[in-house]
Amino acid sequence: MMSCTHGTVVYSANLFKGETYKHTYLQHLKAYEKGTKFFCNDVICKYWPFAVKVGNLFADSNPEYKKLTQDMVPFLSRSHGLGHFWACRVLYNGHWEKDGVDMLGEEQEQVFSYMARLVSTTKHQSRASRRDDISSAILYFNLDKQKRMIPSLCLWLNRARCKTLLYGKKLQSMLDHRGLNKEDLPLILQRFKKQEKLVNTRNATFFDTCKARTANRKIMSKKKKRVDTIVELLSGKGIKVSKENLNTGFFPWHDTTKYYELIDTWMLSLRYEEAIVQAKKEMGEFIRSLTSLCFDLQNDIRNYEKIMPVTLLNYSRSIMATTEIARIRELMEKGVNQFTDALNLNISED
Repeated sequence: MMSCTHGTVVYSANLFKGETYKHTYLQHLKAYEKGTKFFCNDVICKYWPFAVKVGNLFADSNPEYKKLTQDMVPFLSRSHGLGHFWACRVLYNGHWEKDGVDMLGEEQEQVFSYMARLVSTTKHQSRASRRDDISSAILYFNLDKQKRMIPSLCLWLNRARCKTLLYGKKLQSMLDHRGLNKEDLPLILQRFKKQEKLVNTRNATFFDTCKARTANRKIMSKKKKRVDTIVELLSGKGIKVSKENLNTGFFPWHDTTKYYELIDTWMLSLRYEEAIVQAKKEMGEFIRSLTSLCFDLQNDIRNYEKIMPVTLLNYSRSIMATTEIARIRELMEKGVNQFTDALNLNISED
């Protein structure tokens, strides 16, 4: 299942076998068709090079495949990224990209956690026993999301405003502590990404196959005693090297770990500022979509009334459309009032 940032399911497909890049690529295609900028996945750091290769392979016969990686930006989900290699967290961190707002990238996992309740009844979908329970559950799930859209947008706006103040204050404190200015941050980020690209390229070149990784492990096991000796020597000189340093390849004399939190805080402050603008846009789009729906229903009513003689079916349709217009107008009034209250809410640094 593929979802948007609000956790609404926008596309789903049957899996008769385990999940593969084929299914992820299908989601990528559907996301591109909908005009999205970011494609978020928990293994995007592995999938994206694959998508680039597919695009280059079919550049002449299917040029739309290449556009998937040229016109879209990879987004590594926030929580999954914490367990990835340093290079993944730097090169594919969606919060480090412009217009990434405050999307976590875990919305699809939240959908999975809800839909997992149906596993016991729909796990084996053979032709004889297949039912549309999952399809019905998706429709119900989306309807519930739509009903809670107004308070969700208000909560999103207020949270973004609070986080903007919080991360802005934290960023300024970190800059003062290091004796830096905001003008220095783009240069640090550029150097940061350049260093991670070199590390990522090295790993992709030498350890991309099982055979290469096995050979590397043998070499590392032989050199472990030498490494322990060097660590002891450095410890005697007051330089502490942890196990994490050995695993990641970044040591205390590198500026990677020292500046990661600084850059991440800076980027999050920018993303929450974007989230405020995006939340206001979505509030406006929500009201405009309801207004457009009312106009369409009113046109339908006029078309039904033009048909002579008036049939019971057309009369029933007019009544249903009139009832729906009344419901939508009530929803619009509720939305305008709650959006106005959220926009007028005074949020201070305290």
